[in-house]
Amino acid sequence: MEETLIEAVRQQTAIWQITSHSYRDIRVKENAWKEVARELDISVELAMKKWISLRDRFVRELKKTTHRVFGDSGPPTTSSWKYFEILMFLADTMKHQQKAGFNSLFTSSDKMFDECDGTANQLVLGET
Repeated sequence: MEETLIEAVRQQTAIWQITSHSYRDIRVKENAWKEVARELDISVELAMKKWISLRDRFVRELKKTTHRVFGDSGPPTTSSWKYFEILMFLADTMKHQQKAGFNSLFTSSDKMFDECDGTANQLVLGET
């Protein structure tokens, strides 16, 4: 199911591509999440929660591969997490957000728009 979710989200650039105008359009983003949920036959809330978990794990894995431990002269490590390679389409977006000062991306919490009632929910996901 995770690979299907990743592919469904990848096709909905309004969800993840921050340079797209549709990324900032709440209605477009709502519809994108509804389409992802429909494809997987799950609720929008569950699709979002699973995506945030996958994305947050990807961010942690990406940080491990790009940052060396102080004093380590060896090459950066690589990730053995099975979804790392298929989520690499997010790498440029992560770098762009970090440069823009959105360092909160590198935490395991995320504010997402709740399609049901129009409020922002704070979703805090534990380490996996």
